[in-house]
Parts: sequence; structure tokens; C-alpha cells
Amino acid sequence: MSVTGGVSGSGSGSSDSASGGGNHLAVLDFVAIGVYFLVLGCIAFFASRRRGTDPTTFFLAGRGIPWFAVGASLFSSNIGAEHFLGLAGSGAKSGIAAAGFELLAGGLLLLVLGWFFLPVYQIAKVCTMPEYLQRRFESSKIKFYLSGLSMLIYIFTKTSVALYSGGIVLKEIGGWNPYISALVLIVGTGAYSVMGGLNAVIYTELFQTVTLVIGGLVLMSIAFWEVGGMSGLMNNYGIPESYFHLLQPASDPDYPWPGMVFCIYAGSLWYWCADQVMVQRALSAKNLDHGRAGTVSAAFLKILPLFMMSFVGVIAYALYPEEVSERVDIAYPLMVVRLLPNGLRGVMVSSMLAALMSSLASVFNSCSTLFTLDLWKHARPKASERELVTVGRIATIFIIGTSFAWLPLLTTSTDQLFVYIQSVSNYLAPPITAVFLAAVFTTRVSEKTAIAALGVGLFIGLCRFILELVFGYYDIHCLFTDVNYLYFGMFLAIVCGVVIVIGSILQCRAPATELPGLTWWTRKATPPPATSPAVTEPGTKEPEIATEVVLTDSTALTGEEEVPLPTPPSMVKRTSLDDQSRNLLNTLEVEPLDSNAFVRFKKDFSHKIKHLTKLKILLLVSSVLYCAAITVIYIIFD
Repeated sequence: MSVTGGVSGSGSGSSDSASGGGNHLAVLDFVAIGVYFLVLGCIAFFASRRRGTDPTTFFLAGRGIPWFAVGASLFSSNIGAEHFLGLAGSGAKSGIAAAGFELLAGGLLLLVLGWFFLPVYQIAKVCTMPEYLQRRFESSKIKFYLSGLSMLIYIFTKTSVALYSGGIVLKEIGGWNPYISALVLIVGTGAYSVMGGLNAVIYTELFQTVTLVIGGLVLMSIAFWEVGGMSGLMNNYGIPESYFHLLQPASDPDYPWPGMVFCIYAGSLWYWCADQVMVQRALSAKNLDHGRAGTVSAAFLKILPLFMMSFVGVIAYALYPEEVSERVDIAYPLMVVRLLPNGLRGVMVSSMLAALMSSLASVFNSCSTLFTLDLWKHARPKASERELVTVGRIATIFIIGTSFAWLPLLTTSTDQLFVYIQSVSNYLAPPITAVFLAAVFTTRVSEKTAIAALGVGLFIGLCRFILELVFGYYDIHCLFTDVNYLYFGMFLAIVCGVVIVIGSILQCRAPATELPGLTWWTRKATPPPATSPAVTEPGTKEPEIATEVVLTDSTALTGEEEVPLPTPPSMVKRTSLDDQSRNLLNTLEVEPLDSNAFVRFKKDFSHKIKHLTKLKILLLVSSVLYCAAITVIYIIFD
């Protein structure tokens, strides 16, 4: 298709349409791509030399990753080629409203992960999320359910969608065959995932994040320069005012404001706070402070897609309305071809490849972790550490082949790629969200209650998904399938919450003493020994208690948490209580008040304030600043 009115003449071949699929790369572009892959290979090679043979190193990078690498890995694992195409395409079609998923569902929930979920996961010393549910509910059924469901979601949505998006990018920019391109990318990504484990994955993701941010900022700057800045974009191109609002009317079919403000968390909390791909990065941190710092830094990085992708899509609609209106998927590749000169175009292609490979590597490693530790280890409890690592590599190869085999079925995908991804999450994830919230923040939920909630939620979600496909094909409309996916996700989460509440009332709760270190309220108690092989050093016997206890002024310090030691009964003066009152207090798990309770509380509070480190204060302030930043953004673009 020929193009009229090309804007930038700095790059060769800029007069050709990106939608034509021709080769728009010059020699300098190929040199830039070659240098990128050379550096990436060197990083993966040196990181692989440190991999070791024990599962802790392979699956959690030895729990020794610094905070900046954790933050970069969290950001890079989330931002893939589907974000470039999806957010830019949504920006070209309806404006910047889709960026709310990055600011609210992404940034805020990363803070929730660091401050509330991560302390429980680290104290429990788990390696996978299914392992946490198994230990929390003492049920292998829940572990198998979550492991299998997660792997299916990864294979048929994340990896396939990422490969499909990458194929579009390489076809539109380089004129390459999408299947050959996908095969090369999937084999290359799988190679360093198989050989180096999470250590190689995270350090390559650190490099990829730097490339991604630099390339995206360069294209964003050139794009805004072409349209005369934000004021020129808003005033000179006749773009509807609604394009520049993050909050759309409640009747909007894709991004209604009640759904984006209140319902967005039903399907997103699982992804950010309980999904293996995301949580595995935070668990690989050196300690809890490094994990929290990584989530806070990743939250700030999540502000960038609003400007690097959504606004770039709006600018693509302003500059090339005819081409973009025909197919919004090509908005971002079109900007790369038209605006970037030789060499820089290769850098941008490299950053998009970086996003694609980073997402794939994250899913490959997490799937192999789930299969090896949650499924294979259960089938072969006496498997050696070398066998576990080998099985993990074989599982990665199997996932690679399955994902590539599924790729042809995605060729019929529409330009609603980003909405499709969010829709699937809101059909399948709310039951898992409800169960994890109940598992972490309550002690009343039993195994049967959790299984019932997961079963009911999965049945309703699958019904919506299947009926939507069937009714869409025959153009049939009904309230169950026509209601917005965000509203449906919140409805599904509420239904699962009701099941949990009813089950908790009917079932006797587990005593808090039986859940040490497994909930938010019992995280200060000494956790039981972890059963996963990934937390045991090679050649050593697993200790009965993995927490070092230091006695200081009648307190026990475990990591960064403080646990008051019980005071001898002879030293406690208690108020006289009859048997009925004492039984009631025991039922409520409330101890009778000490005569010096206020003095002890004041002393403990002062001790905690005194030992509040500068890093924790900085993290608290940074979290507040992020909340203030997105508040300002919503005020400006509302």
C-alpha cells in the first residue's frame, strides 16, 4: 500500500507503508540489532556460569538478586511486544484510557505485593505460589489446580500472544516471515532460559529494560517533536477530546471509568501479587528490603507506558489516520518506520525484541518451576537436585514447542489484542484472587472452602468465555455475555467471596497456632520447615527451624520482624475471670490484659520506631510519592 505525506525522511524506505510488510531496515539497523544480540548473549553466558546445579540457584537465582535488578525484571517481564502493539493500538483507536491498567492495576498492585504479600511469601520460604497454597491449606489438590491452570494460561495466552505480536512487528518492519521469526526468537530465548535458569533471565532482563526504556523514550521524543508537543497534538489535528482522558464514561464498551477505578483489581491482583512469573522475581531478591525496593522501582517504571506507548498511538492516529484506521495493530511499527532514522530504527527494533524475549523468558522459567517443583517433585519425592534441574530444562523445551504449535491459531486475532488479554484475565483470575486474599489475610478459610470457591469461579468464568465465543459467532446478545469484562470480573470475585464467607461460617477455622508464618497475622511466628527442595542447600540437612533467633530485651528478632517472647506466668498479674469469660477469650484468641500492657506496648512501639531503617523510611516515602504522582496524572488527564 502506498503512503501519502511521509513525515520523516531521515530513514531509508520511509515512503513505504509498514502495513506492506516490506524490508524497512538499513545496514546500520542490522548492525544495531547484531550488537544487541551479541551483548545479550555475553550477559546470558556469564550469568549462566554462576548458575550452579541446585534448584535454589536455577529457579530463584540463589535468592541473591539486588533490588534494581528485581525492579527491572518485574517491569521487563510484564512489558512485551503485545504491550507495544496493544497499548499503542488502543491509543490510536480510543485514546489513553488503556494506560489505566499500567498506573492502577500495575503500579499500585506492585506496592501491594511489596508491602503485604511479599513478607508472607518470604517468611514462609516458598518457591512457587501453588506451593504456598498447599502449605497454607495442607492440600495437594489446590496446588495441582493452580499449577495446571497457570501453565495453560501461560502457554495459550502469554507466550502465544507474545510470539504473535513479535511476528507482526518483524513482518511490518523487517519484512520477515512471522513464523520463521517466531521460531528464531523462541529458540534463542529458550536457550538462555534452559541453560542459565532465573539468574541468566533476570540479568538479561536488566539489560533489556535499559534498551527498552531508551528506545521507547527516543521514539516518544521524536513523535512529540513532529506534532509540536502536547499542545500541538491536542489542538492541531482534530483528535477527539475523549482521546486525552484516562477516565471514560460508564457506558464505554472497553474502558468504563467505574470498571477502571473499582473493578480493575479483580483480575489484576492475581497477576501482580499471586502469579508465579511476577512473584518469582520478587522472591529472588537478597532479602525483604531488596524485594520491596524492587517492587517500588518497578511501580515508577509503570508510569512510562502511558507516554511511550499510549500517546505514541494517539500521535500515530494524528499523523497517519487512514493507515491506522484500517488496522490499529500497526500503529507502533508504523511510527518506527516513518519517524526513526537509520541506526535508531535498529535500536527500537532491538528494544521491542528485548520486550518480547524478556516476556517469553519469564514465562519459560516460571512454567518450568511450576512443573518441576509442584508436579514432578510430587510424583518423584526422592528425585535428586540434578534431576530436578534437568526436568526443569526439559519442561522449558516442551513449553517452547507447545507455544509454537499453538501460534497458527492466533492468526485470526483482531486488533483488540489488549482488550482480549484483559478479558481472559477477568474470566479466569478472580477466583484465584479471592482465594489468595482469603489465604493471606484470614485464618478462617479451610481447604474445602477454598476448593469450592475455585470450582464455582472457574465454572462461571468458563461459561462466560465459551458463550462469548459462540454468541459472538452467531451474533447473539444476552446480558451475561454483553456485560463489560471489568464488571464481570468484579461480579465473579464477589461470588467467590460469598462462597468463602459462607464456607468459613460453616467450617471450623484453623487455629492461628497451626498457621505460623503463613498469613499476614501470623507472619511473626516461627514458620514450619519448608518441604520444597529449592530451599535446601546441596549436601546439607534441612534444619528444623530456618530462622535465627536473637534474644534482646524479652523480644525475638526474626529477620526484620519483631516477636515478643511470652512472659512467664509467675511474672504476669492477670485480672480474675470466670471460666465462661476465659473460654470466650480463648475462642477469640485474645489473652487477658496485663496490668502493664500499656507500658509494654509503648516500649515495643518505641523499639520498632528506633529500629526503623533509613531504607524502610525511603521506601515508605517513595510509595507515597508514587500514589501522589498518579493522582496528579489523573487530575491532568481527566
